[in-house]
Amino acid sequence: MVAESSAKQNFTRASEDAVNQQIQIYRMAQQTYLAASAYFDHCDIALPGFVKYFQERAEHEGKLAQHLIDYQTTRGGVVIINAIPQPLTDWNSAFSAVETTLALEKDVNSSLLKLAQVAANNQDKHLLHTLK
Repeated sequence: MVAESSAKQNFTRASEDAVNQQIQIYRMAQQTYLAASAYFDHCDIALPGFVKYFQERAEHEGKLAQHLIDYQTTRGGVVIINAIPQPLTDWNSAFSAVETTLALEKDVNSSLLKLAQVAANNQDKHLLHTLK
């Protein structure tokens, strides 16, 4: 474990843990979007618009994760990168793949709302501003 940073100020353990959780959520979303992109790129499905869309979503989620990683280290927090569970890819139709990713977006949004609530509860205006 890394020792407490001298740069850490007004950054609670609860906020640090919530940021790590959000990083994990973004990484899981990125993997799911990559899986969806590959699904739509399969020769039996071949929907290039969906391939492009899900590749862009995967890239976006990766950037969001990296942004929070950078934020965590700037605030003196410790980034914890855990293993990501394999995304569900047993879709039986394009519709079920899109349904899965819609549910995922709802989960990502819910997690962001929880992170904002942790920041508000801890009066962490810096984190709240970063989330906007």
